[in-house]
Amino acid sequence: MRPGDIGAVAALAAGESTAPHWPLAEYRRMLQVIEESPARRGAWVLLLDRPGSAGSHQAAVLRGGLRWQNADPAAGRAEGIVAGFAMASHVAGICDLEAVVVTASWRGRRFGAALVEAAAGWGAEIGASRLELEVRASNTPALRLYQRMGFAVDGTRPGYYRNPDEEAVLMSLPLQPPGDGEAA
Repeated sequence: MRPGDIGAVAALAAGESTAPHWPLAEYRRMLQVIEESPARRGAWVLLLDRPGSAGSHQAAVLRGGLRWQNADPAAGRAEGIVAGFAMASHVAGICDLEAVVVTASWRGRRFGAALVEAAAGWGAEIGASRLELEVRASNTPALRLYQRMGFAVDGTRPGYYRNPDEEAVLMSLPLQPPGDGEAA
């Protein structure tokens, strides 16, 4: 995520009932923390260069974020619409996945999974032992996604969410440092 993405990210979040509704100043503060201490926070955006056209794109998980860009790596980052984002923090060896949001019209194309994978890769790279999250108990598509990705249910937190009041399902995924488990 870059400073120029903040307005679009906040607008996307505001339009999604399950997304965090942070003020613009909070997004700016998060990017400031990333700049000052990249092992404390991570933020990724899903960019599409043309509405309705994902076929000419490929996923690239780059240091510092997930970018959807033209297949030609020399083309650099395409300017386009923000179709999704993810944010995470790292404290005491645990990576907390704070938000994963994909525009409704782009769901079901593994973009949410790609954003989660970017956060998990960042967490493993900085030495976190696991990735944790909370999700609304009624958010069945997100629960299915996380379970398919190998997250385990660790418990619930009654009354965690407001408007409407709802419990959170607590989930986690063990992370392996890069290179762990590879043959020599």
